[in-house]
Amino acid sequence: MQCNLKDKEKKQMKKAKLREKKEDKQGDFKKFQDKVEFGEVVNAPPTLSVLPRHAKVTEKPWVKSLLANDIVRDNATQNASCSMKSSGNLGKGTKRKLMSPAQQERMDLERQRAISVYRQLKKSSVLQG
Repeated sequence: MQCNLKDKEKKQMKKAKLREKKEDKQGDFKKFQDKVEFGEVVNAPPTLSVLPRHAKVTEKPWVKSLLANDIVRDNATQNASCSMKSSGNLGKGTKRKLMSPAQQERMDLERQRAISVYRQLKKSSVLQG
């Protein structure tokens, strides 16, 4: 008999704790509710002060970028202004096997140019430092 009473008491205690947890969770969301009265006029949508979780981070001007990146980026913008990609997606890369032979050759030349710029920078930094 006494065992049944203890079990019942334990079950009641668990239920009470669960109820308290649910009330706490619901109480937290009550803070975030806006009370809007009928006929209230809104002039603008709310503004977000925090970025979403997976938002793209823009480049920060105070972060030092690599010199080789600047040179390659300048060359790429000059080439892009002369001839646009056929797909129109300038920022996205395409697989080599999907490119035409002419595009493959252009990409190889661009790659070799970037490598040579990198090697020149390394040589000059080794000679200076």
